[in-house]
Amino acid sequence: MATNKEYFYGWTLVGVMFMLYLINGTFPYYGASVINTHMAHSLDLSKSVLGLGFSVFTISLALSAPLVGFCITRRGIRFTFTMGGLIILVGAVLMATVVTSGWLFILVFGIVVGLGVSMGSAIPAQTGVTNWFRRRRAMAMAIVLSSTGIGAIVCTPLMNRVIVSFDHDWRAGWLLVIAMTVVSSFLAAIAVKNRPEDLGQVPDGIPGGSNPAVRTKAHHVYQSAGSWSLKASLGTRAIWLIVFAAIAFLCPFVTCVAHSLVHLQSLGCPDTLVVLSLGLMAFFSIIGRLLAGGLGDRVEPRRIWSVALFSTAMGMIFLIHFDDWGNAAVYLYAFCMGAGMGGAYVSLATIVGNYFGPRYFASIMGTIFPIIFLVAGVAPYAAGFNYDLQGNYTAAFYVLMVLSITGAVAILFAAPPSTGRDEVPV
Repeated sequence: MATNKEYFYGWTLVGVMFMLYLINGTFPYYGASVINTHMAHSLDLSKSVLGLGFSVFTISLALSAPLVGFCITRRGIRFTFTMGGLIILVGAVLMATVVTSGWLFILVFGIVVGLGVSMGSAIPAQTGVTNWFRRRRAMAMAIVLSSTGIGAIVCTPLMNRVIVSFDHDWRAGWLLVIAMTVVSSFLAAIAVKNRPEDLGQVPDGIPGGSNPAVRTKAHHVYQSAGSWSLKASLGTRAIWLIVFAAIAFLCPFVTCVAHSLVHLQSLGCPDTLVVLSLGLMAFFSIIGRLLAGGLGDRVEPRRIWSVALFSTAMGMIFLIHFDDWGNAAVYLYAFCMGAGMGGAYVSLATIVGNYFGPRYFASIMGTIFPIIFLVAGVAPYAAGFNYDLQGNYTAAFYVLMVLSITGAVAILFAAPPSTGRDEVPV
């Protein structure tokens, strides 16, 4: 058994969770966008059924978050990661062998695969980092969360190549998902450790790391010396400002993923650049995550989050005014939107861990995630409805820009909650 004096397992765990999040969070989602396109053509599924499958998938992510938080609290992140991989495995097998109709597609992909991704990706990964790190929490969080950005760039072309290599048989794509989730489930079972105490270690591998000072002069970053219960955290102003700021970055991001290509095409942007914009946005999101991680242990994450939201607002401006800027607007939009989303995403998980401590982190995230994702899920539909009425996205995009700016201001007022009777020792 490793001890503090030998070597700190936390950084090994960061590498393990990076791989788990990459496999469980990207292959059944970004990879499925490629597979399901081939499936829809082969099985003659309508575009509405295809879209509904992804909608149900998103709703499953949101509504299952409390269950994920419960599993982590009761059984730990190793159990939750492993079960998530196994559920994705079952879903992939069913997709490859049983699904032959629209309703089965919605049921299996939307609910089964969606539940597996929820249990095997974001919340357990964020909880693992929160449990194992205090002083380097933001950096560790950024490394783990950057996996989905890398996965988005790597997984999509890989999945398409596999399907093409098997004579355009979409089942080959699900076979790849099956193989990858076998790996992730095995890796989670043998390599994930719930807490540093399980190995006789302490957070960051530094004696005294389990009871950090509330704020150090060296870092100027607040970290709670204890943990807030779910009920107590929901009674603070800070948590609701955090929820609003999360909605303020996620609404523009998911709307741009859904509609930016159509918007750019309608304005005469070259097709190659239109397609490239999503890849660029994913790439710049990695940069945003790593920057937020590098700064987040020295600068209050709410300030980083505010800058990220202003960047998101700038991205919306460049997207709206493509006609004025030309092709350069696409690169500026992708940078501002991608970097803003990445920085905000890392700041969200970091600030919740810093303010409310590790003990109830999973329960808190499992409670606020459904609110954030359900509200954000309305945004793409509202933008599309606006387009149907006015023939463009201008009004919708301006609303999202204002939302980002409002969130940027609001998060600055999310000061750490006052310590008191609701804070319990770690």
